[in-house]
Amino acid sequence: MSEVPRVVLSCMLALALLGSSASAQGVGTGTPLRDPAIERANATHLASLAVDARRQRTVADSIRKWAQFSDTVRDGRIRIATTPELVELARRIARDAEAALARTFGPSADVAPMTFVMRGVTGGNWAKQARLERWISDTLEGAIAIRLQGEPGVNGPAFLVDGFAKKQFGELDSATRTWLRYPLQPAHDRKLERSAIYVDIATSENRIATECRVGSLERCREGFAFEQPADPVMSWYEPANRHRIAVRTFTRRRRDPVLERCSQGDDQACIADLRSWAPSDLPPPLSSSARHSLAWVALEIGGEGALARLGSSTAATVDQRLADAARTTPEKLIGAWRDSVTAARPRPVAANPGTAWAAVVWGSLLGILSMRSSRWRTR
Repeated sequence: MSEVPRVVLSCMLALALLGSSASAQGVGTGTPLRDPAIERANATHLASLAVDARRQRTVADSIRKWAQFSDTVRDGRIRIATTPELVELARRIARDAEAALARTFGPSADVAPMTFVMRGVTGGNWAKQARLERWISDTLEGAIAIRLQGEPGVNGPAFLVDGFAKKQFGELDSATRTWLRYPLQPAHDRKLERSAIYVDIATSENRIATECRVGSLERCREGFAFEQPADPVMSWYEPANRHRIAVRTFTRRRRDPVLERCSQGDDQACIADLRSWAPSDLPPPLSSSARHSLAWVALEIGGEGALARLGSSTAATVDQRLADAARTTPEKLIGAWRDSVTAARPRPVAANPGTAWAAVVWGSLLGILSMRSSRWRTR
């Protein structure tokens, strides 16, 4: 080998050795070989891809579930996915349900439809029946069997209305849901419902309910309990009310010494017992039925869009949210409610003189006949 190539080769070998030494020193001193920022970006991208994959699987599952339902019926707020042989039945059920909703919730404009599924099944005592199910968040929840012979769909509309009511209830804010306690259900006879509420208030021993009935709107507002008082046991009830409410549980808690004293007329014991109850267990002066009737008055006064306004109101109190739905003030709303309940009070039935005398004669005759019974005769 000539001298020049030998020198070149030696130089290259020296440079290689220097490079490997420098690399070894770099590794030994902890110089990072990977960029943390790039690793974080990659991890974020992978997480995003995983989320997209799960979403695509959910969509695919939904498509597979819906593939068997080739026909869809829509009527107002109700949409039913079904098969061709059940289309007419689904159409009748949807029509009846929407009519019931329209009578009480108002028009269906700008209201997103609620989806149900109807499928044919065989089983039970019926040769053939359909199964209605609510479709909520890509899952089926709740179901009812619909008889196809005889009166088709007799329970179907009620099931759809109940599903819509529960959906609307779930969309209300937590304070309104807590105050209402259960979903607003359309009534077949709103006047009859309010008549029952009037009777309930008129026969109540609660002073707040009595003063509300005779005209005190402030007492009515207090009875609705939009805000829980600091001491509801003392604010809502008088001694007779406290005794009556506490002793409802006497049979179940007979060995409770406090309740024993309360049942014997010790008001302080009744107070102590009721104060041990959870606030939600204490019955307010005006019942949950009265609360629902107030909400229905708000929706009636508010007209179109009232239900949507109730759900979207950002007012601090429930009475103001109801007033926003009715487009009025809380005071005027409560006044309108009281007027509607008072107007629905049962009317006394006046008997004509002939009917009255007939009742007297028959009552006397039955009384004489009863005296002939052996149990009235001495032995």
